[in-house]
Amino acid sequence: MLAAMVATTPFHERLSTLNDQHLYTHWQGYLSALRYSHAPKHEYFAVRNSVGIFDTSPLYKYRVTGPDAERFLAGLVVRDVRLVRPGRAAYTPWCD
Repeated sequence: MLAAMVATTPFHERLSTLNDQHLYTHWQGYLSALRYSHAPKHEYFAVRNSVGIFDTSPLYKYRVTGPDAERFLAGLVVRDVRLVRPGRAAYTPWCD
């Protein structure tokens, strides 16, 4: 039986050197760090007091197409979708 291929994110090579525990999980087909330090409190205080990182590459991505795509998205998200070039991704909160 063949094991499923697990992809790495574009950031994996750089971030893997920071993962001193080498603890990973599978997330949406990607190899993802569970944490970067032996104690989660170190990451908590880093985010609260300086900087932290979380590779969100495995998050779902949606492709919205069609003649009313811009109008549909303008009513759904807070980002001005007219500024996002075709074929590119953008982070934005969704509204209901």
